[in-house]
Amino acid sequence: MEDQARFMVQHRLCDIIGGLLEAELPHAQAFSAGPSSEQDGDIMLQRHRLVEIACGMLANVSAVADVKPDIIGNGRLANVVMSTFLRSSDPPTLTELCRLLSTITLAIGSEADAEGWMSNMLGPQVLHKLAFIVCNTLQPMLLARVR
Repeated sequence: MEDQARFMVQHRLCDIIGGLLEAELPHAQAFSAGPSSEQDGDIMLQRHRLVEIACGMLANVSAVADVKPDIIGNGRLANVVMSTFLRSSDPPTLTELCRLLSTITLAIGSEADAEGWMSNMLGPQVLHKLAFIVCNTLQPMLLARVR
């Protein structure tokens, strides 16, 4: 896993996933009211799964000690991930995002250049959303990741 994680980060995984999440942000807002047709529902589900997989990959890679500094030091990625977190209402996507944020939070104590992550994670909107998830979710996997 460590060799694969290094390989992916060396070949711009953070930039690729950051670009994907950035491109999906307008769609997350467009679909927040729900699909208008069955085809729109399928497209929305595919988009949610794509974002979920991307965030899961990022969470997996960020757990590898050798590549943590690359992820933690990436302020642009922090901004895009946190924007995705704030706009998402999809439980599997939120589960992966919370897993990523947990991994990042545990690693930040030893990283000096984590301002992008810390300033985003401690924002009132993020804390409010985390509190909302803890108080209202019926998804056990999501609840386990938020704690």
